[in-house]
Amino acid sequence: MECVFFSSLSRFPFYYELKIAFVAWLLSPYTKGSSLLYRKFVHPTLSSKEKEIDDCLVQAKDRSYDALVHFGKRGLNVAATAAVMAASKVPVQPESPES
Repeated sequence: MECVFFSSLSRFPFYYELKIAFVAWLLSPYTKGSSLLYRKFVHPTLSSKEKEIDDCLVQAKDRSYDALVHFGKRGLNVAATAAVMAASKVPVQPESPES
C-alpha cells in the first residue's frame, strides 16, 4: 500500500525525515505514541464494531469447516478413483526364457 499511496507523498520536502520522526514518536517509551493512538482511535473503533467482528469470525469458521469437508471428500474421491484404476490394470509379467 505504501508504494502506491505514498509514492506521491515522497516528492514533498522532508517526507522521509518526518516519517522517521513519526516512527520514532510511535516507538519512544517517553512519548508512548503508539499507546496514545491505540487508546484514542483503534480501541474505540474495535469496541464499537465488536459484534460485527465476532459475526464475521463465526461465518469464516463455518465456511472454513465446510470448505475442509468439501475438499476432503473431493480428495478421497480422487484417491479412490486412482486406487481403482491402478487395481484394474493387470500388470503383464515378462516371459521368462526357457532354459
